[in-house]
Amino acid sequence: MGAARFAIPSRLSQRLARRVALMGACAIVGCTSSEPAEKPKAERPTTQQFGMEEKPLGGVAARPAEPVPVKEGPAPLVFLAESTATVRIIDQTGNRFLAETVVRPRTIVRVDERNGVIAGSDQLVAGPLPPGRRYEILIVPDDVNVLRHGTVQPLPTKRREAIEEQQAQQPDRQ
Repeated sequence: MGAARFAIPSRLSQRLARRVALMGACAIVGCTSSEPAEKPKAERPTTQQFGMEEKPLGGVAARPAEPVPVKEGPAPLVFLAESTATVRIIDQTGNRFLAETVVRPRTIVRVDERNGVIAGSDQLVAGPLPPGRRYEILIVPDDVNVLRHGTVQPLPTKRREAIEEQQAQQPDRQ
């Protein structure tokens, strides 16, 4: 026996349907207004109140974390940084440090025998690199381990609607 499907309109589609019906009624009646057709909308209030507490960890967790390998192997080697991070590149074969830099989110870090070590558009180590070597790309964590604790509380619907209505009634400030 299958489950019955019901169309449950969302709040947005209900509002849209009301506006379309109102515009249709105005077009039929032929209402005109001396005011501009559409006022610029005031900035909406935030829909959430956000509080964050941050404190450094103590004890065993206070020790700095070790660098984390994210890619290793022969060249060519490529890594896409998901967030701002300190990236270190090591030549594993020669057990040699090559480069370390801070990269922004969505930066591509690559090790290429012909072109060297490149992070985004910055060349960190000029090529060519020795052939047949193994390389490692590591993420170096920040010095301090912190605990972040926060609460998120949505604004009550009636309060949010009252703020939006109040903003709509205010005269334009230009």
